[in-house]
Amino acid sequence: DAEGLYVSPGFINTHVHGCGGADTMDDDPNALITMAMQQARNGVTSFLATTMTYDMPRIYEALERIRKHMETENPKSIGAKVIGCHMEGPFISEKYKGAQDKKNIQKADFSAIEKYADIIKVITVAPETLGENSEFGHLCAKAGIQASVGHSGADYDTAYKAIMEMGFTRFTHLFNAMS
Repeated sequence: DAEGLYVSPGFINTHVHGCGGADTMDDDPNALITMAMQQARNGVTSFLATTMTYDMPRIYEALERIRKHMETENPKSIGAKVIGCHMEGPFISEKYKGAQDKKNIQKADFSAIEKYADIIKVITVAPETLGENSEFGHLCAKAGIQASVGHSGADYDTAYKAIMEMGFTRFTHLFNAMS
């Protein structure tokens, strides 16, 4: 019963690295709680905690924290719900890395993320770096992960091929930190 009250849909934030003084990559079990509280203050009801281009062990630690948070999150708690992860890198272009650390950029390898396919909902990849690995986007789609073109120097034909033939469905930072 919402008599006398306003009801409106909440926002879903699909790309947030941090807020409220906390970050997805923080080695702190309270970081995601802090982020959830801050997101809710801004009308966000659910979000994808977004990683950065770090070395894989550090990314795995963040993914484990996200998974644990999602498994133990009290649905009646105050704050936005963490509905998964947006993995931004490390499969990106060195030239269009933006704020990502060059030393951690690597070639896309689905086996490196397969263990976390249950929580990774979006992954940002520079498709021109895939070379012969054209199955990467399809493997992501099959696992329920949306492959996103981003931090990329792909020309029109490469971006078109990524979307029409390789299973990519979205863009990250369109024309921001890329041509």
